[in-house]
Amino acid sequence: MKEYKISIELLSDLLIGSGEGFGTLIDTDIIFDNYGIPYIPSKRIKGCIKDSFKEVIDSYKKFIDTTILEAQKLELEDNIFGNGSKNIKGCVFFDNLYLNGYEEHKLNQEWLEYFTKNSDPDFKLNYMFGKERITNALTSIRKQTKINDLGVAEEGSLRSIRVISKNNEVKFIGKIVFNKENQQILNLINVCVKNLKNIGTMRNRGFGYIKCTIEDLESNEVKK
Repeated sequence: MKEYKISIELLSDLLIGSGEGFGTLIDTDIIFDNYGIPYIPSKRIKGCIKDSFKEVIDSYKKFIDTTILEAQKLELEDNIFGNGSKNIKGCVFFDNLYLNGYEEHKLNQEWLEYFTKNSDPDFKLNYMFGKERITNALTSIRKQTKINDLGVAEEGSLRSIRVISKNNEVKFIGKIVFNKENQQILNLINVCVKNLKNIGTMRNRGFGYIKCTIEDLESNEVKK
């Protein structure tokens, strides 16, 4: 079993939608933990890299017999990512991606637990470090409306969305684990990770542009 560090650097605001809103203020909200810290769920990053895998493999169709390639792609996809309907377990696993330094330093979470859960009315810091204030510090609210053919905003179409704000220092970090020592699969996943350019909701509206890397492989050339 081999473990690597995967990172996502934001090149634009990011919307990892929770499928829910926030009262009457926000129509589309993001995913965040119990302390208000945004994160990227493991299933989301796995799904995005799986889509990138299909793009990478499909790019070779012009050079290889497509019938052979399609069969090989399906078998390789199942072996790497798994297939529940066929009872096949994949060989690559992903963890949630958290803000850089947050998951590694448990002390950060202990302090947040202390600040946000203290119910003493005289304890002023639970206001400063409340869940909503923490989320607001890391995100921003965007408003969008639908424009009709006449160039006029349609009545009732105004929507508010919360996004993770782009910041040159914002980076999401997680683990990618290979339960088999296979250099070819490692090389292929590394290409798929680099090929991943956008994630999240509203990618066709300027959100979710990223730079994704397996950090352990950036300083060392991947073996052939």
